[in-house]
Amino acid sequence: MTEAMFAGKLAHVKIDGPTDGDAGLRGEHGPMKLVQIKQYGDGWYFVLHDVRVTELEKIRGDVEYIAMMCDIDL
Repeated sequence: MTEAMFAGKLAHVKIDGPTDGDAGLRGEHGPMKLVQIKQYGDGWYFVLHDVRVTELEKIRGDVEYIAMMCDIDL
């Protein structure tokens, strides 16, 4: 399992599974980002993080700035 396997696939995430443990995480999530992938003896584990609106706004602002500097219309 690699980070590349998650690229472009975390815009909408549905978490499902047993009702015990982290049941509060179950359900549908907006954009998420991959934090870590780790393999243990019993399988692969990965950590996802919800992308906050402020992070998305910053990324959008950065893209708009670069586009302006390069004279590109978005």
